Amino acid sequence: MSTIDRKICLVGDFGVGKTSLIRRFVEGVFSDQYLSTVGVKISRKIIKFKDETRSELLDIKLMIWDLEGHTKFKGISPTYLKGAQGAIIVADVTRMETIEHIVHHIDLFLSINPLGLMD
Repeated sequence: MSTIDRKICLVGDFGVGKTSLIRRFVEGVFSDQYLSTVGVKISRKIIKFKDETRSELLDIKLMIWDLEGHTKFKGISPTYLKGAQGAIIVADVTRMETIEHIVHHIDLFLSINPLGLMD
């Protein structure tokens, strides 16, 4: 059995639900209580996957980085994004400014992790 390790970052503005999404995916629980992330919280999830092309089982180990939200006064630290193979950009459809900031989050991620340099 092979193991594939991947770093995935959840990014988005302050209070859009990043931590709730991660808790639901990793722990299988949902809470509507607000918890503000300070800095970064790292969670791990292993997914079993069958590669049909090679007829083998794979363990995909996801290191999911829950990054502190972007605010008007503070941006996401580029050092947290370094080395990530993917990002999930989260916005709140009830807060238009969080949707408007999606392009900024994508641009920042790609400036740190250009597509051609990822493994």
